[in-house]
Amino acid sequence: MSEKPVCHRCGYMGPEDALYCAHCGRALVPLGIRLTRSINLILSNLSPFHIGFLGLVISVAISAFAAHLVVMELSFPLSLVPLALVIGCGYAYLGWQWNELLTNRSRLVRILLVYVCIGLCLGAVWLVDRRLLSLLSDRSHMVVYEIPGVYRESSSTIRHMSVESGILLPYGLVVMAYCVMIAIAGFLVHRASKRQSK
Repeated sequence: MSEKPVCHRCGYMGPEDALYCAHCGRALVPLGIRLTRSINLILSNLSPFHIGFLGLVISVAISAFAAHLVVMELSFPLSLVPLALVIGCGYAYLGWQWNELLTNRSRLVRILLVYVCIGLCLGAVWLVDRRLLSLLSDRSHMVVYEIPGVYRESSSTIRHMSVESGILLPYGLVVMAYCVMIAIAGFLVHRASKRQSK
């Protein structure tokens, strides 16, 4: 049985689950513990629908960030390869592990961790691309980056770019479709492998 919290301001002893003093209103539980309790309560009350919706929202954000890199930031066409691998590996892992996660909270935590890792890795791809540009180009040597709707010549100090109007949205949709297909493929492959192992 846990001890009843005591207010350090007025000495009032509250019930075990009290967060604030009923006499003076001072917090009986430290802020970190209150925050942890609140987060755990929210996570335990989330339905699969809410988790799926949150995953969709974050997927849209990841897709928009990746499309921005593809259209506006990358300088080397080869940088598209690690970008596609980062997204593909992240979503394949998410789909592969989905049935292994038994609770909604574990699914949500896994989604957040995977998306954070994808975002950090995409940022790393962009930083490496920028570093290579500064090492391999100068005013007399421009790096050409050309994909449908986008043409860019870049050096460490100069950038000439031609981008079709509204091209960012189609690339975002392409990235989103790629994410969904990879996640579904990971899920189906995992399910098939489990059936064969039985």
